[in-house]
Amino acid sequence: MECRFTYTSKELQRAIGQYRQSHIISTLAWTAVMWLTFGLIFLVNFSEDLKNNTAQESSSSWNGILLGDAGILIFPIIFTAYFFSPLWGYVSAYFFRRNPLYNQQVLYKVEQAGLELASEVLNQKASWSAIGKVREGAKGFILFWGKSKRSFHWLPKDGFSSSADIDTCRDLIKQHVKNFKRNG
Repeated sequence: MECRFTYTSKELQRAIGQYRQSHIISTLAWTAVMWLTFGLIFLVNFSEDLKNNTAQESSSSWNGILLGDAGILIFPIIFTAYFFSPLWGYVSAYFFRRNPLYNQQVLYKVEQAGLELASEVLNQKASWSAIGKVREGAKGFILFWGKSKRSFHWLPKDGFSSSADIDTCRDLIKQHVKNFKRNG
């Protein structure tokens, strides 16, 4: 069966939205680690001020925490804003414009032997062993290369000609890729 679509920034943002849904736990965990690190550093600095009886002069301590210490407050805020806002998708879409597949008509053939990608600028074949994991969402399939969490192919469901083709694709993926999950 075939999945045909034009690879635009909008398609990439749909794929990234799907990607974010499949990695929400790790994103939440990293955000919690950032904020816990900030909290620990804040408590250590504040407790040192109390030991030295310099709580009255805490304004200089606050400046050290907020602006110094490698911007320890700024980093978790930027991290949180980046991963929990559409900014992540927009930044990725901006850099995607340099990709040779940008605005190209793309054809994926999903077959028993593997996956084939064809466009005007790129032809690529991959066996199923090259696909490490697959996540299916409401809008499409994300096929991750090997153990990579960042390199993936996007197969939008609206690129298939029928729902029977989507079911056949899902069955082939389940048959050949052990790490398959359906989200949503």
